[in-house]
Amino acid sequence: GKNAFKAHVDVDEAEINKIIAVNIGVVSDAQVALDCMIEHVDAAVKTRAAWLRVVQKNKADYPLAYERGEQLTMQEVIEEVYEQTGGDAIATTDVGQHQMWAAHFWKVDKPDTWVTSGGAGTMGYGMPAAIGAKIAKPEREVVAFVGDGGYQMTMAEVMTAVRYKVPIKVFVLDNEYLGMVRQWQELFHENRESAVDMSDNPNFAEIAKLQGAEGIYIDSRDDLAGGVNKALAVKDKPVIVQVKVEKTDNVYPFIPAGAPYTDMHIHAPETPLASPTGST
Repeated sequence: GKNAFKAHVDVDEAEINKIIAVNIGVVSDAQVALDCMIEHVDAAVKTRAAWLRVVQKNKADYPLAYERGEQLTMQEVIEEVYEQTGGDAIATTDVGQHQMWAAHFWKVDKPDTWVTSGGAGTMGYGMPAAIGAKIAKPEREVVAFVGDGGYQMTMAEVMTAVRYKVPIKVFVLDNEYLGMVRQWQELFHENRESAVDMSDNPNFAEIAKLQGAEGIYIDSRDDLAGGVNKALAVKDKPVIVQVKVEKTDNVYPFIPAGAPYTDMHIHAPETPLASPTGST
């Protein structure tokens, strides 16, 4: 919020106050700083308990839910992969709507299993990150959730995974849009779409086969469970699973660019929103 007291711990002094002005800047190794903070935790136990009650109330008031229409949704694809892997896989993501939904529905309960490009995130990050994770942890299942836009930025790296026999599972959640940008244009710019339509996407599954990987194409709910099962069964090569999903679904909650947490939008607005930059 606007009245938050902000402290920044960073090993690099140049990063302090670089993006956000803070009340306290501490130049330190994070572990050393955290060890010092832990000494003061006991005094904050009551505050923490109160905060946890707020968190639990928010979860009850605003549960993660979504509607299932004719077309598959990204949310149910992510849930299906989670269920079939027993939640025991390393998950990586690109940047966009799918990343937000993966954060909602991929229940992370183990360290070093959630690899995502946060902050100034980068589209195209998901598959290269998955390759690195699988090489580092060959005994673990590694799945990547990527958008159709971001996938095309690094899809040549399928050849890297093929060459080195890295059996990652890449789920291309194809809504034929640059989805997060389209959502912003819908909500803040009177739905004036500009350079976000990707209805001419190629068949990524067929391209994957030409690259030497396994390619699976899913465009109906009836084929989802079987397609995911088939992908996870492959152990000797990468698998690209193209899943056609709802085109114009929107992510909630969200915070407009540059706005504080107090300006978070929990549900779809009843009236058009003002542009985050103050102009439309």
